[in-house]
Amino acid sequence: AGPGTLDRSLKATRAGGTVALLGALTGRQGTVTTGLILMKRLRVCGIMVDSRAAFEAMNRFIAEKRIRPVIDRTFPFDRLVDALRCLEVGEHFGKIVVHVREDG
Repeated sequence: AGPGTLDRSLKATRAGGTVALLGALTGRQGTVTTGLILMKRLRVCGIMVDSRAAFEAMNRFIAEKRIRPVIDRTFPFDRLVDALRCLEVGEHFGKIVVHVREDG
């Protein structure tokens, strides 16, 4: 989650779950429904990847815990303009993926 999508992430997280606030692609400020955090007993943790060592440690943690990204939509490379439009509108929840090349 980023500051601009934190509230949506809180709503989507199960009771007792954790939301990781990573980076600031959607800006540095956002609104937070604190009542939702309390009622669902959520944990919010901030992650700042400011060094190569921190980045590698984060990637190890992601692999060990088998954390998978939420993917909203995928596009082939020849529809890059559509993918960018989807991103610009900002109504997606999760990642927008563009396949650069076909495997095989």
